[in-house]
Amino acid sequence: MLGLSQGVSSSAGIFERLPVVSYLSDFSSTTDGFTAYDSRTDSVDLGVSLTPNIDFEGKTDVLKIAWSNNDADGLFFIRRSFPDLDDQDGEAIAVTFSADIYYDEFTVTGDIATLAGAGAPITSANNIFLDEVAQDEWVTISGSKTLSASTFDQYLYIGIADSFQKPKSGDEMYITNISFTFQDIG
Repeated sequence: MLGLSQGVSSSAGIFERLPVVSYLSDFSSTTDGFTAYDSRTDSVDLGVSLTPNIDFEGKTDVLKIAWSNNDADGLFFIRRSFPDLDDQDGEAIAVTFSADIYYDEFTVTGDIATLAGAGAPITSANNIFLDEVAQDEWVTISGSKTLSASTFDQYLYIGIADSFQKPKSGDEMYITNISFTFQDIG
């Protein structure tokens, strides 16, 4: 898989000589394993297309996310599977995350409530990032946290978490430079 490695960290930082899984996105030719996710039906969101290898607003190899239908509930995510993540049940694992994101003239006005989470789509215990993000400019979102859950699923989730800011047909967002690292204790 592109951009995925596993190794042992020797830094004295957040990962202290524990096995880690490190990922850096590569959208130069594929969606790099990301899919559009509908949290209501727990399935692929067919009203959203993902297009890799886009040059946009000064960045190359960007993933474009475009809506062809109005979103039903304002809880939209792209997600990517990390099989080692669901092996962390009952563990406290340190995670780091960052990404560059751009909301391009969304139909709704104002900043967009943006969430990144690991191991579960919408639980505050598993949120790495949750904040308002400005539209019409590149914004780097990031966070680090120790997650602790009785059960983890295998996904990294990135998206919109506000029922009042539902994307509409024609809305577009762009994402690149996704970095995700977690301890592989389980």
